[in-house]
Amino acid sequence: MPDLSIIIPTFRREALLLEALQSALAVPGLALEVLVIDDSPEGGAQAVVQALGDPRVQYLQQQPPSGGRPAVLRNLGAQIARGRLLYFLDDDDHALPEALAEACRRLDGAGCGVAIGLPRPFGAVSTRVEEERVYFDAAARFLARHGSRWAVTARLLFGHALVVCSTFVLRRDAFLATGGFLTDMAVYEDIDLCMRVVRHAGFLNLGQAIVARRVGGPSLISQSTQAQMLEAYRLSQAHYRRQRGPMEFLALKVLNRCMA
Repeated sequence: MPDLSIIIPTFRREALLLEALQSALAVPGLALEVLVIDDSPEGGAQAVVQALGDPRVQYLQQQPPSGGRPAVLRNLGAQIARGRLLYFLDDDDHALPEALAEACRRLDGAGCGVAIGLPRPFGAVSTRVEEERVYFDAAARFLARHGSRWAVTARLLFGHALVVCSTFVLRRDAFLATGGFLTDMAVYEDIDLCMRVVRHAGFLNLGQAIVARRVGGPSLISQSTQAQMLEAYRLSQAHYRRQRGPMEFLALKVLNRCMA
């Protein structure tokens, strides 16, 4: 059985997907499986997987296509995955192999649900790279100061995002226990999932980058409107309130304000 299942949703990014796959397969010291979930109707990523010729890589095609809902693809991959740990890598990013392997070892020994790392931004637009670096430097400082799962839950639910999907590793049992990604969220579904797993099973702060994250190019989040982002937070908060009750919801809202 694999130690780690790496799940890569993809849509018409064959050249970038190959780079993502090569980085994933270089993770040392762990039994790996890599699941490529293709959202394109023509199945263009299949040729990339076949040409790679690595038995650790499995290709699946989303049928019907999700229409730009990566949460659907990630949930499909997690249902099929056999690893005790899950990692969701975007098709235009690169895993940092040594750091990701260390994250998995530390999560195995920590007894919590999720290990939270950082991105190492890169891209052709230097101003966007610097903005991303500054943003996640602030996230790293918050995580270093606040070791409580309640503080991190509150910040993810009501405040600035501390994570993106490829900066955290999950226990598969914690993923399943919290119901996976919410598929009615067009964006920020990764933040919502991490928040629910932190609340359910606690977190480990890795304090280092585990992924090289591409910024400055077209993506779902960069093309989202302010209204779509606000609606995503509204959906996340409404789901949490229904699940955990209004008293806890309001207490976390107050906690987030106190940490501002």
